Amino acid sequence: MDYFGTDLATAVRQWWSETFLAEVEKKFPGASLAVVLLRSDVAHDWRDPGAADSVLLELRHGDGDTDQLVANIHHKLHFTLRTGLDSIHARRNPHLIEAGDFPHGGAVSHRGFFGGVSGLVEESDAWLAQQVIDQLVTIRAGIADSAVAASLAGAPGWSYLPNEIPPA
Repeated sequence: MDYFGTDLATAVRQWWSETFLAEVEKKFPGASLAVVLLRSDVAHDWRDPGAADSVLLELRHGDGDTDQLVANIHHKLHFTLRTGLDSIHARRNPHLIEAGDFPHGGAVSHRGFFGGVSGLVEESDAWLAQQVIDQLVTIRAGIADSAVAASLAGAPGWSYLPNEIPPA
């Protein structure tokens, strides 16, 4: 996803591999895990959270069956996308569970984004999803700050933000 000229998925993957993966390996040695973050700029179908136009990025780590872990995340996201609640709440609210839900923690709605992790214990899945989303938000904020500053300064090509209609 391009955000003011920056590929957000690439920026998060770079942070993951260069900075955060060492912390993950230290906290969870030998773990196989997967992370899925959904785009914030599209409407999501809770029945198909893995649709190509919905997914911002997938991160996979370890030697385990990461395809199954990604499938688990999609099923956790069924509940979260439909209800707006983190997937940990599915078991506490069985009246909200639908066919296809995976009623385990790890899918979250955090800071305007939906995402999930599978492969760790539920609480760690949720924590890791929040960490990745927090970094995505940090990256976006830095990019947006630069775009707003350029627009306010009247820099060439920045008389208005790209998604805004220019004044008449």
